Amino acid sequence: MTRTLLVAGTASHVGKSTVAAGLCRLLADRGIDVAPFKGQNMSNNARVVVRPNADDRQRGEAHDGTESSDTDNQWGEIGVSQFVQARAARTTPTTDCNPVLLKPRGDGESQLVLQGEAHEHVPAGTYYEEYWERAREAAEESYRRLAADNDVIVAEGAGGIGEINLHDRDLANVETARFADADILLLVDIERGGAFASLYGTIELVPDALRERIVGALITKFRGDPSLLEPGIEEIESKTGVPILGVLPYDDPGLPEEDSVGLPGSEERGVVGDDDGVPADHRIRIAVPRLPRISNATDLEALAAEPGVSVVYVPVDGNTAEPL
Repeated sequence: MTRTLLVAGTASHVGKSTVAAGLCRLLADRGIDVAPFKGQNMSNNARVVVRPNADDRQRGEAHDGTESSDTDNQWGEIGVSQFVQARAARTTPTTDCNPVLLKPRGDGESQLVLQGEAHEHVPAGTYYEEYWERAREAAEESYRRLAADNDVIVAEGAGGIGEINLHDRDLANVETARFADADILLLVDIERGGAFASLYGTIELVPDALRERIVGALITKFRGDPSLLEPGIEEIESKTGVPILGVLPYDDPGLPEEDSVGLPGSEERGVVGDDDGVPADHRIRIAVPRLPRISNATDLEALAAEPGVSVVYVPVDGNTAEPL
């Protein structure tokens, strides 16, 4: 029987992608067949991967063994985090790792990508009214394929699992936990403040059936002496019955960002890669227009990782008075 752990969060940007990647590598290094999964992702940072049974497509065979002329449809897109997590799991990333991808294009509209195949541009309301059931079926189908080939699935949730206005259509959290029969690891970011309140409130607000699946919680992005948290940890464990399994120090492992949250705002100027010790007069600076809906910005991280190279995000309003 395949076991599934859903890495969920009290909010967005609490470290779910990083923790999921770490768990994939830990389990893979212990000889366990593991694969990542995110039922529904929203990201403009994507990677091209193979679709399941691509070898059959190359031979001109359909899933049912009949002849197929679909020889050009062997590739699809997934969010960059699931690509990284698959690499961490030492497995080949496929579109099953992220069967539903929404690529925002502004004004509340996204391009819908199902199992790697791009479909219409749909407003949020239209997606939930006309496509959500189809998306759920695609997510469950992809999960079943992954589960058939692996001992453990490390699933990543999206946003906060306690969003009560979304519980009837929360594919990445609620529905994944249900159809995957998943245990839940709950993450909370202490850097933004209010961590214990967020943890307590989230546990209280998740559906009853899911609350019973929470096996533990992690406190992430902590700076300082972890012993200072001990009184709060004891109290929150007493109030919720959920054990705090660990406190993760603030660290940047260098994994690509899933979305543009980690970039400066579209009207701000920001520099990446400026802290590698290379003197200013020996540096190269590369200017990048900070487009409001920039996509695949993670491709630029390779430049910023080079010693002596900085990537400068500049607003597109034409104000370049400040030197690069």
